[in-house]
Amino acid sequence: MRHLHDGLITLYVFIIDRHAFDRALQLDPHCVGALVGAAIMELNNKTQDSIKNGVQLLSKAYTIDSSNPMVLNHLANHFFYKKVGYQTFHLSFKSDSISGKHTFILTNGLFFH
Repeated sequence: MRHLHDGLITLYVFIIDRHAFDRALQLDPHCVGALVGAAIMELNNKTQDSIKNGVQLLSKAYTIDSSNPMVLNHLANHFFYKKVGYQTFHLSFKSDSISGKHTFILTNGLFFH
């Protein structure tokens, strides 16, 4: 019974989070944090349509703020998993806010995988 309870709480939190991001985007369609949050939720659904929607949200966020570390990191992760090494490498060096550790992780796939 405990596992069912935990699953229902997780589902409830997921729904509340999604509504929060949608409301933030209604108030400010250029809110990069809300776009990234909604994109992550879409990408985590792992269906072809949800991944497409998630990448579109990240692309919109990138258009608004092309130096935002969250946007760059998640776009780079997407390109890494798609095995588009050049895009990963380019995005990892675009922002001064991305730490050396993140740059190493993002570019590691380009040279060693």
